[in-house]
Amino acid sequence: MVDIVEVDNLKKTFKTRKGTIKAVDGINFKVKRGEVFGFLGPNGAGKTTTMRIITTLIKPDEGTVRVNGHDIMNDPLSVRTNLAYMPQEPKLFPYFSISDQIKMYLSFYGFNKRECKQRCEQILKDLNLVEHKRKTSQQLSTGLKRRVQLARVLASRSPLIFLDEPTAGLDVEACHETWNYIKKIVSEEEITVFLTTHIMKEVENLCDRVAVINKGKLITSGSVTTLIKEHAEDILHIKLTENISSTKKDRIIQSLMDHDEVKDVRINLSIIQVRVKSANRAIPLVVTTLSKEGVSIEEINHTGIQFEEIYLSLIGKNDIYVRSNMTGEGYK
Repeated sequence: MVDIVEVDNLKKTFKTRKGTIKAVDGINFKVKRGEVFGFLGPNGAGKTTTMRIITTLIKPDEGTVRVNGHDIMNDPLSVRTNLAYMPQEPKLFPYFSISDQIKMYLSFYGFNKRECKQRCEQILKDLNLVEHKRKTSQQLSTGLKRRVQLARVLASRSPLIFLDEPTAGLDVEACHETWNYIKKIVSEEEITVFLTTHIMKEVENLCDRVAVINKGKLITSGSVTTLIKEHAEDILHIKLTENISSTKKDRIIQSLMDHDEVKDVRINLSIIQVRVKSANRAIPLVVTTLSKEGVSIEEINHTGIQFEEIYLSLIGKNDIYVRSNMTGEGYK
């Protein structure tokens, strides 16, 4: 695949009353043509600033960005003809019908009257908006405004489409309709989608690759599958028949940690949690070790780590033991 977006050493700072903020701090990444690229990070990480730079809405302090071969600083007009951008906040003309909103937007891309009408009718049908087509934006709920804004952008069929939180405020059915439509146009027309979202299920459903940014810096990038494999691990939840004494706890932890499969151990009274590379490989080792230590197991089960937990861990906001209901008292 050819790269449609190339970002090299991008930097952007903003001056505030409290000082200078590094919104984007030397990030590098590429987006391949015909993929859905997820750009992830917490609020304030620099995602929207990066998108606004790539789409030529603001200028960078340093670095270069090329869109479909065009430099954003030297040839911004050519860059704009290659993309469509849907910002976070729905912004529609207040007194126009949905149909007119979409047709006017398409006219900005050079489509003639007949093409605007055809594309408008098709996108209304594809996104189940036909029954609302005569309503003005003032008559729409926040969710419907979001869908209309999405319809305008997707109908343009631009080579590169930027979607900033596209399904925020949508119900489950509308989310799935949107995901399916994005998959369809990417597959059939080799359109590239640059997506930001806080919905990890959306990432898993749509994204071929992702990049994770935090505090203006790129943390990691790769396919969702690759990131899951790289951070793959399980947690064994073990309930014992009796509490472990404080004198015995340290020895048990050390015995378990001697195995290469074991990453971490936490003990709280009669509950042991063991973070391991693979539950299937680790369970026999753990059971044997506990048996040698004279500990009787009442129950053992395991859970696998999800992509959402991997993401939260990458941005430093997740303790993977949080699911266990352990209070933290007695943790080693």
